[in-house]
Amino acid sequence: MRGARIEVTGIVQGVGFRPFVYRLAKKTGITGYVKNMGNSVEILAVGGGEEINDFLAGLERDAPPLARIDNVSVQPTDEKDLQAFKIVESSSAGGSGSVLPPDVCICETCLAEINDPSNPRYGYPFTVCVDCGARYTIIETVPYDRVNTSMTDFPMCSECKREYEDPVDRRFHAEPTCCPACGPSYHLYYGSKLVDVINPVEAAVGKLDEGRIVAVMGVGGTHLASALDDTVVQRLRRRFNRPEKPFAIMVRGLEAASKFASLSEIEKRLLTSLRRPIVAVQKKSLAPELVAPGLDNIGIMLPYTALHHLMFNYTDADGFVMTSANLPGEHMFTEAEKVVASGFSDYCLVHNRRILNRVDDSVLRVVGGRPAFIRRSRGYVPEPIQLEKESMEVVLGLEIG
Repeated sequence: MRGARIEVTGIVQGVGFRPFVYRLAKKTGITGYVKNMGNSVEILAVGGGEEINDFLAGLERDAPPLARIDNVSVQPTDEKDLQAFKIVESSSAGGSGSVLPPDVCICETCLAEINDPSNPRYGYPFTVCVDCGARYTIIETVPYDRVNTSMTDFPMCSECKREYEDPVDRRFHAEPTCCPACGPSYHLYYGSKLVDVINPVEAAVGKLDEGRIVAVMGVGGTHLASALDDTVVQRLRRRFNRPEKPFAIMVRGLEAASKFASLSEIEKRLLTSLRRPIVAVQKKSLAPELVAPGLDNIGIMLPYTALHHLMFNYTDADGFVMTSANLPGEHMFTEAEKVVASGFSDYCLVHNRRILNRVDDSVLRVVGGRPAFIRRSRGYVPEPIQLEKESMEVVLGLEIG
């Protein structure tokens, strides 16, 4: 076999799959191309039989951590030797079967960048790479290319473009690539008035520490945030007209989480997973009573975006209330103008990147030693649910939000 035309379906868009295929082809001596095909990835691999076998073996064995391959279809083809392997322009004429990737938490490498004063992305809340960050929330249509996401509003600067086009860079074809010079930005409002500050995130955290309520626009919607203080939480409840609804809290890490709740090993794994859900856990007495009044459980999550980690860099607090900002029975706010106009908060920390697909925080609890969904959303959606049997009855509860 001198060549193979390969179609790969699964979670193969928005997870660095094409850059991975490019590097694998270079390693195994394959020429040809790889391209997005709307709902799949198409590969033309040309080389000797041994090289193609090595390429096919590595395709599934070494796939990127966020990828999930459901099927690999291989059709032998006789092709002339090509001079190189390249990533070619995407097409929307592909087959079915691929799914868009969910949003996942910031990776350790990007986290190191935002904490390094010598790095150009130091303190930048939209720092991501091919292994982390926003995916589903910024996608408008397939194939997953920058032009089909809300990042099309932010043309890359020369340095970001260099990273994006460098095959050995971890931002090679990472569509949300940006930096302070060319990417989205945050702004702080007091009421409807724009607050003139150098660092809106740091200023917003200062207001939280003062006991103010701050609306925080994030990756898939908006949170109402406050200090973990019963007096402040009571004011949030009155402002939000939620006298009894339990609020989730975001804490800086597992050590802080253990101050407010008893955590099992499986609950710790869920909290620190790439998906970073809210986990309903056994509440301790140190947890403010009005966060989850009358309940034995409390919903806890860890930071999952660069913004959240930066917020904790600017405070000594162990955590904040982080509850979804929406009117009863209505969608969570995703537009900066509506967040500012809502009147729920004293201050609003909003950004200028369009949220194309609203996602709330996922909520799980451990039942009988296994995770069980209370709400399946950010970190999991739109990834399909894999059924254990070919034919089985499924009962679904739908929540619009």
